[in-house]
This record gives sequence, structure tokens and C-alpha cells, in this order.
Amino acid sequence: SSFVPAYSWSETVSVTVTEEACNSLTNEKNGNVYLLFDTSKDYKGAKEYCESLGGHLATITSAEEQEIITDLCKSGNNENYWLGGTDEASEGVWKWITGEKWSYTNWNPKQPDNSEGKENYLHYINATNDWNDTNSSIQMGFICEIEQKTIASSVKKGIKYNGHKYILLDQSLPWTEAKKYCEAVGGHLVTINSADENSIISSLISDGTKSRYWLGATSENDNKW
Repeated sequence: SSFVPAYSWSETVSVTVTEEACNSLTNEKNGNVYLLFDTSKDYKGAKEYCESLGGHLATITSAEEQEIITDLCKSGNNENYWLGGTDEASEGVWKWITGEKWSYTNWNPKQPDNSEGKENYLHYINATNDWNDTNSSIQMGFICEIEQKTIASSVKKGIKYNGHKYILLDQSLPWTEAKKYCEAVGGHLVTINSADENSIISSLISDGTKSRYWLGATSENDNKW
């Protein structure tokens, strides 16, 4: 079943997205968002960057999630992408950095091999759509996962006006994923149809921590707003 986010109007929620992500997808079952980055980083740098967004390096715990990552990586330009798995603590005992159960795997044939005794970190191979182990110093792209509960917890403020409810989320997301999230909770990205409504939105974002916020308008289809 699809995810059903829930929160009260007293909650504080914030969402953060980066313009560096070259593509994104939402898991329609649980609402988690995956961000693909072609910027090359070592494992530690990629891990820390995902955490700075309120997320973590992506974990793949099912065939369905593997399919999402495969679709996401089709738009990428890198050969390899970091994932959130490691056997650093105990050789051969692989774990997800989130603590999720390690049950589903999709290793490349003859992997993992711990070549030269230095390969303790998991990455995705774009050409073959499977996994390999490598050492942490290798530079490659990476995939971040932002969980739905993190997005839901990012509601900064809510205002009721003229029969409508407006909520401010500080979690950064690409426009498409922000749109999907709003629709999943029964709403839409905000539209501003009057000076009064613009004043309400201005008041709402005055308590936000971001310099920019998405609105529900686009010229994508016919170059007309």
C-alpha cells in the first residue's frame, strides 16, 4: 500500500534538497526519496553529504528498491555510485548503515572479493545494475536516501486562511518530489492567486530557514506559465 504521512499542526518539520542532484525518484510505497549525484566523492565524503541533507547513503533491502535504484541510475553519467553498506566492523559480515536487516543482495558475479584485503564498502555498478565491494578512498558518484519520516518531521509552520491550510517544509527536495509529497498528504504545492494570499505566504516563510521555496507553477509543457 502507498504511504500515508501524518502530522499535527503543532509539529515542526523541515526538508532540505540540493540543486546538485542530477535526478530523483520517490518510493511510492513508503515515501522515501532517492537523490542521484554525479559529483565524485570518496565514501566518507558521500556519507557525510547525505547526512547533511537529513538522509543517508541509499540502502537496498528488496528487489523493488533495487528496481528504483536501477531506474534512477539510468540518468546518471558515472560508472559507479556509493551505497550505504559496509563490512568494515567484521570482514564478510555486511551491514546497512541504517541498521536495517541485511537479507536482500544483488552482488556482481564473484563479488564481494575483498581484493587486497581493503574492500569494505558497497557501491552500485551502473553498467551491470549490481553491486561490488571497494575501498573507501575511491572517488565516485553516490545516491542519498531521505526517509519519509524525516520529510514529515520538517514541517516548520502551518497557517489556516480562507478555508485553506498552508504548511511550510524546510526539507530540501527537487520540485518533482516536493510536488509528489504534497499530493501524498492530500494537497498540492502552493498557488498564489491574490495579494492577500501572497502576504500569507510571505508571513509563513518568514519563519523558514531556507532562502527559496517551491511553488506550484511550471512552464515545462508549453513554455507558458
